[in-house]
Amino acid sequence: MLDEKSADPASRYLIVHGVLSGKMISAIKGSCIKLHKDKGLEPELYEKFIDWQPGNNELLLMTLYAYADVRLPVSYDVLFNLNNVSQYENVNCIILQSVFNGWFPIDKIEHGHKHACVTKFAHIPQLIQQAAIIENVTDLNNSETKLGLCSANDFPHIVAELQNK
Repeated sequence: MLDEKSADPASRYLIVHGVLSGKMISAIKGSCIKLHKDKGLEPELYEKFIDWQPGNNELLLMTLYAYADVRLPVSYDVLFNLNNVSQYENVNCIILQSVFNGWFPIDKIEHGHKHACVTKFAHIPQLIQQAAIIENVTDLNNSETKLGLCSANDFPHIVAELQNK
């Protein structure tokens, strides 16, 4: 368990593996229903996710190996290409919901794990077009371009770290 404030500023970014398609949204909801219906696990979070439909400027993003435990909702204001940090865009987004490993909704993003994150943007950023569209489970293993989401305060530390690799 790593608190967000304790994480090194150079590591404080979410890795965005891709945008989950409508087909994958249905599959993840199906997994949640199959695994957790009527089990009493966070019923409010479960119902909120199962009832969720993508609204204007909302995407379900697949994130990888979170840098810390992060309580929701959380806002980020920079989206960048992990392979080329000079490609970045100032954004206004908020992560509203999280589905741990695509299995069950939780009220945070957990350190070291994958999550499907309901993310609302003020407007869909151009850079998001570089992200993979994840149409099925096998696509989770394929993605050349990964993006990062972070705060503007942490971005210079992240850039310095990634450019030193």
